[in-house]
Amino acid sequence: MKIEILFPEVCSFFGDHGNVLLLEKIYGEENTVKTPLNQTPYFIDHEVELLYLGSMSESMQVKVLEILKRHKALLMDKIEQGMKVLFTGTAADLCGRSIIEEDGSIIEGLGIFDFETTITRIPRLHVSVLGTQNIVGHKTQFTQSTGDNSQNYFIELERGFGLNHHSKLEGFRYKNLIATNLTGPLLVLNPGFTKEYLQMPIPFEETLNQAHEKKVKDVLRFK
Repeated sequence: MKIEILFPEVCSFFGDHGNVLLLEKIYGEENTVKTPLNQTPYFIDHEVELLYLGSMSESMQVKVLEILKRHKALLMDKIEQGMKVLFTGTAADLCGRSIIEEDGSIIEGLGIFDFETTITRIPRLHVSVLGTQNIVGHKTQFTQSTGDNSQNYFIELERGFGLNHHSKLEGFRYKNLIATNLTGPLLVLNPGFTKEYLQMPIPFEETLNQAHEKKVKDVLRFK
């Protein structure tokens, strides 16, 4: 079964390229389709096991949204059928109702989840997070979001903040769709979660587990 990495040449910021490298190891390069920005997404005309989209710049969010909006109905249909979809870092912002720029202009989002993201470029927010199932990672963003994810959050946090500084609930989940501002990279730092989510054997599992345990201890060390 094929997996698709969307627009890796412009959507692999903040260590998210590590997610791509691990996915290639898990599924094999021959089963990994990397779709550049100027090509039609592979999932539109083919069945894929997993669709992955990583972090991008704020200006790139507009271009990616233009592409995904054209195929939203099909994307949602495939999610209903069980396709795994993982949006990490700034890619998660695309799933909300809108993104509000500093000048007040509004970028319409995909509207998959009921939240709104506001951009404030100074200061950039950097935080390490630890949450449910000992999922650990990083967030680096100009944004905070408002909305109610109490019924469909990805993880509840012990360390760090969720949608905004007042929230301990990070990201959104619906069926096999996960949208989270965690980078890290998420899949590399959390082999237990990765194995459970993908339902696939994980290469270098012992080494990755050791790195995960160390990272958890590092995050717990600092309040």
